[in-house]
Amino acid sequence: IFSDVSNPSIFYTTAIANSPDGRMLAHGALILDFDNSTGEITLALDTQDSSPLGAEFSPSGNYLYWLTGDLFTEIIQLDLSLEPEEWFTDPFSFELVGNPILFYPQLAPNGKIYLENVLTNQITVMHEPNLEGENALVEQDAFAVGSLVNSFGNYYQGYITGRSVFINGPTSPCPDAFSVFEVDGFECITDDISWQIPDDVAFNELSAGQVELSFPADGQFEIGVTVHSDCGDWTGTLSIETTDVPVLDLGEDAVLCAGENVILGTSTEFDTYEWQDGSNSATFTATETGTYSLTTTFGNCELNDEINVLAPPPAINLGPDFDMCDSSITVLTVPSGYQDPVWQDGSMGPTYTVFEGGSYSVTTTLPCPSFDEVFVDHCHLEIVAIEEVDKLDGLVIFPNPATDQLSIVLTSGYNEKIRLSLIDALGRVIWQSSETVTVGQNIMAIDVSKFAREKYILELISSQQVVQKTVLLR
Repeated sequence: IFSDVSNPSIFYTTAIANSPDGRMLAHGALILDFDNSTGEITLALDTQDSSPLGAEFSPSGNYLYWLTGDLFTEIIQLDLSLEPEEWFTDPFSFELVGNPILFYPQLAPNGKIYLENVLTNQITVMHEPNLEGENALVEQDAFAVGSLVNSFGNYYQGYITGRSVFINGPTSPCPDAFSVFEVDGFECITDDISWQIPDDVAFNELSAGQVELSFPADGQFEIGVTVHSDCGDWTGTLSIETTDVPVLDLGEDAVLCAGENVILGTSTEFDTYEWQDGSNSATFTATETGTYSLTTTFGNCELNDEINVLAPPPAINLGPDFDMCDSSITVLTVPSGYQDPVWQDGSMGPTYTVFEGGSYSVTTTLPCPSFDEVFVDHCHLEIVAIEEVDKLDGLVIFPNPATDQLSIVLTSGYNEKIRLSLIDALGRVIWQSSETVTVGQNIMAIDVSKFAREKYILELISSQQVVQKTVLLR
């Protein structure tokens, strides 16, 4: 090792910690860059820590765990993806119980970091050092040995060889967004390289040794890579935990009602906001129809969503007043797009069948308020329901209301063919049958068990007459 960097704060010997790729060292109060091809050391950061108790890198090389303290130990996680001057700006500090004095963290071959408690016979374990913050899972007093532990630091050896295969890439990527991962030094590797990627991770190979991956939200994953050389296979792994980010959802398309505005927005959990016009508020007031888009950031993650603001459906128009002098039924209709039409009698739905004269109106509130009214002149006529007369033009139907079967009794003065039709409130024929009747009484039955429970018109057409009657199924 060639260096003219002096360590000003070492009053006792601490171990040299080296990063997995062999490009960084931590010793005493200093964090150093190391050229493992020449052995040259340069200063990355002088922490000016007067009480360093040891340091260790995560297996991924993305974090450095820094131990410091006088009467008790503080463990700090440094994010090495930041600039050196930002490492100690707002680092994560682990909560430890009982103010332990922990020395000499050491990374074991199983990927865990072990720390000795110098005043007890206990060993503390960091189970997931590749993960951010408390997810690194520090377990105090995980193991008890037979006597005081005072041997971790007695013999120091640091080998700057790096791992066989090292994967570069973010260990906390944004969910559902592609991030680039690559084999360290892949540009110089001529051997075949294969990746081991979980099934639920989207995968694109950019070049030999370089891929882009997209991970689902809220998950922990492990990716692997193998370099196939003439001397054997060399493997490396990297643990991944996607960043927990809020969901950006502007909701379903909105309708802009006359004389009103639409307030668009999302939660205030994001760091930044930018709407399609460059404004930066968490909400946006839409005063006209169109497509509106929002881009937000949360940490290093960028999220996008858009919403359409639509014109309202046409105003309800039931048409001009009319009469029923020809004894025909009329279906009043609300334009499509309204969600809650309420008619004058409290019934709801997009249509209303008029059987008699009177005043008819409909009111809606969603997506926009609308109202209309029409007057129907009955001309002193109306379509008579069976509940009001038992026999009309020789036709009797029962029971009415009906449930499963509707019986029809027709007294005819002719031998002829007739047509029976069942018509719904929209004027659609849902059942029809041609029957042969004879002089006298004829009995027929209709199976109505499969029809919707609502009001219908039963129409009889013969050579002598057309008869319509109201039928209710319930």
